[in-house]
Amino acid sequence: MVSTFTSNGRAIFLVLFSMILITIYVTTFSGNRVNYTDKLRDIVPSLKSLTLTTERSNNERVNYTDKLWDNVPSLKSLTLMNERSINETIKILNWKKNTVQIMRKQFKVFWKSISSIILINATEEAKKDASALKDGFNVLDIRYKEIGNFFDHKIATESDDYFNGTSTEFYILSNLLSDLKYYWLHISSVIKKLGLPSNIQEFVNNGYIKSKKELKNLIGESETIARKYMDNLQMYVQQRIAELQNPNNCISASVYVCNMVNQAGFGSELHTILKCFLPAFKQQRTLIHHMKEWKYDPEGWSHLFAPLSDCDETHYTGQSNSQIVNGNSIYPTGYDFISIPSEISQYILQNHADPFAWWIAQFIGYAMRMRPEFVNQLNGTAQKIKFTNPIAGMHIRRGDKLIREAKKHEVEEYMFFIENWFK
Repeated sequence: MVSTFTSNGRAIFLVLFSMILITIYVTTFSGNRVNYTDKLRDIVPSLKSLTLTTERSNNERVNYTDKLWDNVPSLKSLTLMNERSINETIKILNWKKNTVQIMRKQFKVFWKSISSIILINATEEAKKDASALKDGFNVLDIRYKEIGNFFDHKIATESDDYFNGTSTEFYILSNLLSDLKYYWLHISSVIKKLGLPSNIQEFVNNGYIKSKKELKNLIGESETIARKYMDNLQMYVQQRIAELQNPNNCISASVYVCNMVNQAGFGSELHTILKCFLPAFKQQRTLIHHMKEWKYDPEGWSHLFAPLSDCDETHYTGQSNSQIVNGNSIYPTGYDFISIPSEISQYILQNHADPFAWWIAQFIGYAMRMRPEFVNQLNGTAQKIKFTNPIAGMHIRRGDKLIREAKKHEVEEYMFFIENWFK
């Protein structure tokens, strides 16, 4: 379907498409500013250091958290091992261990087939490719072995402390799934470079899809537990952002005034917001961002999205406790942009396959809270075009990016990944 969009329509369509992509990393969160931190601190003790200076009364806190945690179980109760008999638990763990051992054997057979196919083309380039793939195979083989040892330890002790308590079942299995995906991509690139027949690629695809399904089946309930854990942590982080962005007194608040204007693409503009948002949050400052000059909507960012803060440029009067950014962001000493807070890093690392993506998604999600009238317009558009699940969002790289930054890939190459995603 091809249609002509108005400027307002372009913004709506852009946001609709962007929302699809962002949902890969971001789960839906409530924008309500509520206090539930005390109960969460019982679960995650080190979060006590993140306490806000502005506190609500004890009565407000207790009344709210009692209602909330009637429906959201404590993270301590999210271990399903206690809900089963010992014999049942051991049986399930043995099944997981045996499945991993079988997958390891199948992976070795798969590797022998692939290496022999590649080495038929006995060029120096093919030998280098085979050597690189062999290195990847060795790493994954060790990973399979470690996971088998992990389940042996868990069977013997009924605990996850095989890796000194730093890795959960979900963490090690989801990381193996990620490693397998990148290994599959590596093999696929070699097949394409060497010009091998399409049936070889199909053989590789089928092997990867089979392994992916087996691993997803193994991850199963551990993913459910991890998701509940991250949902609770996400609510905490969203409240922290909302309270910091909406202080009781905008005049006296420590602010981070960002005058960085970006007239590039939509994704690039989000990066600019992040370059201000993350260091502002790190320094516990309220971000005031210059958002009026937006090429997608002449009325500015806040015409479509909710304002980043109750405070704006009119509240800033040059107070001494402020930082002003006109070009590059001002980062605190020792701050690394690609980082997550140490106070919660352990919990993110153990329960999310891409921790940094999750962390920055909290700020992207907050920045892209839509105004109610546009939410209604989006919902109406979705119904009109029968926009129903399952939906796969895909960014096809075109435009000026192909001049210096990227190579052109045909749509068929993109669709290859979409087809595998649905499988």
